[in-house]
Amino acid sequence: MLSPVVIASPVLTIAAHWTNQSYNAAVNYCNRNASQPVPASLLAQGYVGAVGASVSIGLAATALTTKAAKLGPGAALAIRATLPFLACAVSGVLNIGLMRRSELETGVTVFDHEGEARGQSIKAAEKGLKECAAARVLWNIPITVFPALIMSRLEKKTFLVSNPRVRMAVEMGVIGVCLFLGVVPALAAFPQIESMNADDMEEQFQNLKDSNGQKVEKFVFNKGL
Repeated sequence: MLSPVVIASPVLTIAAHWTNQSYNAAVNYCNRNASQPVPASLLAQGYVGAVGASVSIGLAATALTTKAAKLGPGAALAIRATLPFLACAVSGVLNIGLMRRSELETGVTVFDHEGEARGQSIKAAEKGLKECAAARVLWNIPITVFPALIMSRLEKKTFLVSNPRVRMAVEMGVIGVCLFLGVVPALAAFPQIESMNADDMEEQFQNLKDSNGQKVEKFVFNKGL
């Protein structure tokens, strides 16, 4: 998706975004909060919506990038460094929202400090999905912005200009390093097992007692990844 060859081609853009969002849809489904079953029809709708949105955003970014190339190297670099980020971040947020939107309808199971399941909370689901969406925005910054800025300097080197294959290898290496340095910290920023104060949840959770008769002040839940 970051390669200039892909960005310049609508066909390759469609193929790249379709592949990427299909993979993302599978990741989002496998790493969801699975306390409630999800109908196959809902998953199919989410997949079509996520892929359709990503391809549309990707094609729009490709069209703008092509036009920006005529405005000079500065404008081209600015577009190349920002549009892929916007396309990937927005698509990632839409993907997780569409693939896991059933959690906003049924809620997720929350547990007290004794490990007892105390019910389904939509507010906990909302918090979990917001954090998952934020992680996707965070990890796309080093993956999509930094490589363009780094390569704008490296690609002027004589040995890369005269060796297209070496240039491609270097660019893939830069993207790979940024990928590994970006995803892990972004995921770590939001723990998978999240907590929420009872006062911030639905009324049904605000006056529950534990086995000792003490008020439960906080609940935990699996927000997914």
